[in-house]
Amino acid sequence: MATSIKRESVTLYAGYHQFHLKDEQALGSTGATDFWTAEAFNNMLAVNPGIVGVTTGSYGDVPVEVEVYESDPGNESDGWDHIVEAGIDLGSGNLLLCGCPDPEEVGRLNLAPGKYRLRVCYGNLDSVIDEEGQDHYTVRLWPDNFSEPEVLKRWKPQVQK
Repeated sequence: MATSIKRESVTLYAGYHQFHLKDEQALGSTGATDFWTAEAFNNMLAVNPGIVGVTTGSYGDVPVEVEVYESDPGNESDGWDHIVEAGIDLGSGNLLLCGCPDPEEVGRLNLAPGKYRLRVCYGNLDSVIDEEGQDHYTVRLWPDNFSEPEVLKRWKPQVQK
C-alpha cells in the first residue's frame, strides 16, 4: 500500500448514525431528498455535490482517520467489515470533517482543489450493541475523476445471541 502524504485523526459525534465529509463550499446538502436514499442506506454512504455522508454503527462519538494519498493506495479488504468508494469534488480544496447533527467542522484537510476518490473502511461494526460499540472508520482519499458509489466489500452482520 502507498504511503499517505497527509493524515488527520478525529473523534466525530455520529448523531443519527452518521458523520459527514464535505467541501468547504459544497453545493449539495445532507437535507436533500436525493441524499439518504434507499440505495445510500443500503451502501452505508450518501453522496451529494461536494458532500459525503457515512453511516456508523454507533450513535455517539466514533474515531475517524483520514489519509490522503497521491494515487490509489490499493485495496485491502482484510480486517474491514465494509468498504465503499465514491467521488467527491473539492472545489475549494478544503475538506471538512463534521459530526451530525452539528455541521461545524471538527477537522480540516487543506488539499489541492479538484476531484477526488474516497474509500471508507468500516471496522468492528459487530461490536455495536444498543447503539454503542468500538466501531471505527478510515477514509482514504486521492485525486481521481468523480465516480458513483461502489461497494467493494459488503458487511454481513453477525447474529446477536
